[in-house]
Amino acid sequence: MKSVVLWGSILLLSACGSMQSQVVKKNVVFDPGSQAQIRSYGSYGSDLIRIYPETDCAKWEGTKRNAVNRRFVNGLPRKVRNISIGIPPTELSRKTEKDTGFVFRDSYREMVVSADQPVVLDGAFSSQTRNHHYSCRVAASFTPKAGEAYEVRYLSEEDGCDIEVYHIGHEEKDGVRQTKKLTANYCARPGTSF
Repeated sequence: MKSVVLWGSILLLSACGSMQSQVVKKNVVFDPGSQAQIRSYGSYGSDLIRIYPETDCAKWEGTKRNAVNRRFVNGLPRKVRNISIGIPPTELSRKTEKDTGFVFRDSYREMVVSADQPVVLDGAFSSQTRNHHYSCRVAASFTPKAGEAYEVRYLSEEDGCDIEVYHIGHEEKDGVRQTKKLTANYCARPGTSF
């Protein structure tokens, strides 16, 4: 009997972990003359990057927003939703939509921001096991252009972390838009950095 319950639980959990992400489309007014679009990647629907529109590094560093506030991401299966406002697909967004990972699973969220105004990207991740603690925080700024779309993602490695910013181009190949990596300006580490 115990083995039946064990195998039933394993099958149930593996079925939950193998479902593809759901894409939720939201209707958001977008004015290409004065706004830009940003797609931000995270894990299990949680933000690994907090986006602060109309804020430069100096303004961001002097606010209370610097408090570390990140959601805990555990490996339990749950529905993963990608929030779309209509930014054209890229290779990374298609890969994310098909992600069926069980422990780590990517997701994305799209938003509209004011164009020609700086945006601060505050990225952080922290994990702890019984014998190991890892944490890293980085912030960068870039200025999106009117009518354009961008992707931002947080990268975490053993020797540090980074934020990458990509411009989503207008050229399409194999049904997805091509991207080009941009150079972001790094902000000074806030006093609450890990």
